[in-house]
Amino acid sequence: ILRDVYKARDSRFVTQAKDLASHRGYDRFHRDLDKEVSDWIYKNPKAGPQQFESYLKNLYQRPDLASRFPNGL
Repeated sequence: ILRDVYKARDSRFVTQAKDLASHRGYDRFHRDLDKEVSDWIYKNPKAGPQQFESYLKNLYQRPDLASRFPNGL
C-alpha cells in the first residue's frame, strides 16, 4: 500500500537535529530508528499513508526523538 507513495529523501519528512551533539552517533541511532519504523510497517501491512504519517509524527514527539529533533517532522 505504501510502496509508491513515498520516495527516498522525501522532502515532506526532512528534519534537522537541534545541534551537532544530537547528530553525533547518527549511524547507530538511525539504524535503530529505521528498524523500528520498518518493524511497524511489517506489523501494519494494511496501513495507508494517513496511518503511517500519523505514526511518524507521533514517533517524533517521543521524548528521545523530540530532544534531538525539537521541530519534529
